[in-house]
Amino acid sequence: ILGIFGKTKARFVAYIVGAIIFAQSYLLGFLIGMVIADIYAHKKMIKIKTWQGALLAGLGLCFAIVNTYNMQGVSGFLLRINSHPFVWYFIGATMIIVAVLATPKISELLSTKTMVFFGKNTFSVYLLHDLVILTVMSFVFVKLEPTLGYKGAVAVAFLAFFAVLTPAVLLFTKYVDSFAIRTSRAFANK
Repeated sequence: ILGIFGKTKARFVAYIVGAIIFAQSYLLGFLIGMVIADIYAHKKMIKIKTWQGALLAGLGLCFAIVNTYNMQGVSGFLLRINSHPFVWYFIGATMIIVAVLATPKISELLSTKTMVFFGKNTFSVYLLHDLVILTVMSFVFVKLEPTLGYKGAVAVAFLAFFAVLTPAVLLFTKYVDSFAIRTSRAFANK
């Protein structure tokens, strides 16, 4: 879409057509991201007050955490309206991203050195956390539960999870994710 329509006003028609085509696909999330980036890059993003941004982000979190395994409370209510949870994830993510981009104080907070460090590593956490849970954490729990009991085994497994995940994430970010980003930028520039 960007390659063909990126510099024309017709891109918004392409966004709408794309939204219809990808309506039942996770690709819709990428399309929503393109639209938000387009609005932001062209300085058309509105500015809102901090309390409004916090409220928007909070509501976005409510949508983003829809739980398909629990039909009670907010999740049950939303899933009765639309049973496709990814629709709610997209709405929630969109609200959170817009809240951050439209609220100067939230944007400022997330631009601090510490938050940038965490943000830089989140993709690696996303990719690696299940692997560590399903290997290290479950192994430690299963081995220690008979002697330490449930709570003790969970506590030690939790510590083992972070002890393995933290260096794995830092190494993955440095040697895999950063390399992939540099390579894709070089490819895009050509």
